[in-house]
Amino acid sequence: MPRAAPARVDQVVNAQEREFGTLPVFYFDVAEWLRRHGRESDAEEMLLSALDLPMANEETSAMVAERLQRYGNLERAVWLLERAAAQVDYL
Repeated sequence: MPRAAPARVDQVVNAQEREFGTLPVFYFDVAEWLRRHGRESDAEEMLLSALDLPMANEETSAMVAERLQRYGNLERAVWLLERAAAQVDYL
């Protein structure tokens, strides 16, 4: 993505998502790139997409929560951490 023209970033992300979109790390990496390029709301949305993956579990929730905390969304981070803890207790 660093080489993609600004107008093509979303196209490149969509193309890469078809190839790598089953991996949570894809969403973490793209979210970080978006955030570093001033697209905070898009970054948060991308990060939350990792929670929709079939393989998402309490560890994924905790990792997303940690990123949300770094991004300054403490309320959502706490909610996710509580959800992750409840999943562990349930198991």
